[in-house]
Amino acid sequence: PMLLSFANLPEFGVHATIAPNAKPDDGLIDLCILQPVSLTRAIVHLPKLFTGQIDRLPEMEIYQVEKAEILRDSEGPIHTDGDPHMESARLTIEVLPKALTIAVPGQ
Repeated sequence: PMLLSFANLPEFGVHATIAPNAKPDDGLIDLCILQPVSLTRAIVHLPKLFTGQIDRLPEMEIYQVEKAEILRDSEGPIHTDGDPHMESARLTIEVLPKALTIAVPGQ
């Protein structure tokens, strides 16, 4: 794929909507796969990324999953929340329900 992304929220930074139906509390993660497109087609359809319509592009596939495993030929770089780092050839991505505790200051 040209792009493989996992999202638990609809937007990347700068209001780019990669997974229009993603919800942080549904127990699922949206697996977004963009198949290769020409530069011309990418430029023409780029606004869909900012109008919440990227899922209407035929080359974009979005699956809602609890867990996914990616097998690559070798280890390599990935981005986690925009931070690049090296990872192994086998990647396991899964939802861990109720794994995050958030403290909210009192009113």
